[in-house]
Amino acid sequence: MQIVIRPADKGGSIVIQDKEKYNGECLRQLSDSNTYRKLPSNPTESFLKELISLCDKGKTLGILNENEYKFIINEHPRIPVFYCLPKVHKDIDNPPGRPIVSGIGSVTSDERQVPYSISTKFANIRMNIRFIFVEIEYSSFFLVIAINMRFK
Repeated sequence: MQIVIRPADKGGSIVIQDKEKYNGECLRQLSDSNTYRKLPSNPTESFLKELISLCDKGKTLGILNENEYKFIINEHPRIPVFYCLPKVHKDIDNPPGRPIVSGIGSVTSDERQVPYSISTKFANIRMNIRFIFVEIEYSSFFLVIAINMRFK
């Protein structure tokens, strides 16, 4: 038997689960076709090119300086990771999972940290990245979550 150890969604507990049950819950969450869909390929490079193009435009127009540009661009992004936190407060035997996508180090992770002073400079430039993708930590499935980011 293989196990998965995760923090509980609430209460600060540690949950030890059978890996098959955990994976089953993750796949149940990911089977929601209104939220996720399988991608034919890895879009990280095209997203990075789109972001660089947007930031190049910002530099050309004098909206971004070199330090701001470097802050926003992550030249070596990682793939966001999907996982679930068990909701043992709902069901101790078969807890549903709270889906999490950890985007730390991904193409768009630094944009969330852009200071307000920089983001207001983007009032006339819109970035519309429609999808981010995640790699499930126990397989090689690639899926997306629809997002619509705009600097305003």
